[in-house]
Amino acid sequence: MANTYLLLIDQVYIQPLQTPEVEVELVDVITRIDFHYEATSPTGTKRTWNSSKNMLSPDPEDYITYKDITYEKCQDWVRPIQADELEIKSLLDIQIEEKETQKYLKPEKLPWEFLPPGVEENE
Repeated sequence: MANTYLLLIDQVYIQPLQTPEVEVELVDVITRIDFHYEATSPTGTKRTWNSSKNMLSPDPEDYITYKDITYEKCQDWVRPIQADELEIKSLLDIQIEEKETQKYLKPEKLPWEFLPPGVEENE
């Protein structure tokens, strides 16, 4: 069974009042979205990749205010292009594999009994 992935929205930031060059005041304009991908292995190991996206100034005739935004719309705005999304998922897969195979497990102490004179064991 393969890992599963979620694109989760963490925070949406707004500018309460924005006056664009066309002199139409925009209210509660979304300016930035914090988000992360969460990967979960079939055994329950989780890893995350965090990011933020700064939003461009919206078209005054076609913008969505904060109160009208949907979770799905935020996901659409922050979702990277397919190639980047595949790379993110691949990185998360590698992190999960490293955690589950314990490739870099650190033993509590070194295997030798005595250290050379003048050398202290690192803790």
